[in-house]
Amino acid sequence: MESLGELCKAFPVDLNTAATVATALTVITGLFFGLLQMKQAARKRRDLAALELAHGFQTPELRNAFRRMLSLVEPVDPATIRNSPTLVDDAEVIVYAGEAMGLMVFEGAIRLHTLDHLMGGFLRAAWRRLSPYVEEERRTRNASYAEWFQWLFDRLEEYPVPGKADGAHVTHRAWMP
Repeated sequence: MESLGELCKAFPVDLNTAATVATALTVITGLFFGLLQMKQAARKRRDLAALELAHGFQTPELRNAFRRMLSLVEPVDPATIRNSPTLVDDAEVIVYAGEAMGLMVFEGAIRLHTLDHLMGGFLRAAWRRLSPYVEEERRTRNASYAEWFQWLFDRLEEYPVPGKADGAHVTHRAWMP
């Protein structure tokens, strides 16, 4: 094995080159940690959005709207909703919530699977009951009515959380803290 002195003679490095290499390594390290912090900040924003979403659905108005809507047998005739001021209000509350959630998923504020864990079953069931009403509203009032809610439903159906059909109590029964 060669001695350190022999290696230095074989690969001479001046002070400027050593400083340039050290600077480059410092910049690369800084970029790496900067990217890592940006990724952590994005994750924190998504987690906070999920928490806020969960908190926002603790309102009695939305809970009651889901409860009443899900008590109806699907498919629900649009006239049934239209002829009941309470059901019209419930439909609007659920549609507005679905619109907000769909847009949040699209913009990346919350992940689709997180939303599916939180509200997927309620959203799917509500959409199935409301879709004939939504189609009628689109024909008679507003062509883009509930567009993000439908987009969200379609994505939930296309990319469900693995095991969603069985339920968390079955799919994750072996989970341990």
